[in-house]
Amino acid sequence: MNNRYQHFLLPLGVIIGGGWLVRLCDSWLEGRWVATLVSLLILAVQFIFGLRLNGHKKRNDAWFKKLIISFVLLILVLSKLNIVMPSIIATILYWLALDGFAQSLLVVYLGWLFFD
Repeated sequence: MNNRYQHFLLPLGVIIGGGWLVRLCDSWLEGRWVATLVSLLILAVQFIFGLRLNGHKKRNDAWFKKLIISFVLLILVLSKLNIVMPSIIATILYWLALDGFAQSLLVVYLGWLFFD
């Protein structure tokens, strides 16, 4: 397969495969923890989609940037799961308008930026 087509088809495959995986987990699993699992799965698919958007094969060894991205991603996961976090972080997320849809876009952006 041509590298150009692979560059376009991998993100599409992540979207379709992730959608099927979320749907299967949501419909086949039962219990109180299913909503948490589905939320984590959605965040993981968004991050992987961002990784696949970055078509560069060269891996960047900038560990500090990856540490910051991981920290921001952890804050977003804690926020999405409604786990207690310091009020200053909730205030910062509020003032930056990072709630709901914007958080989803930020997760995709962090995935894209991770290996850039």
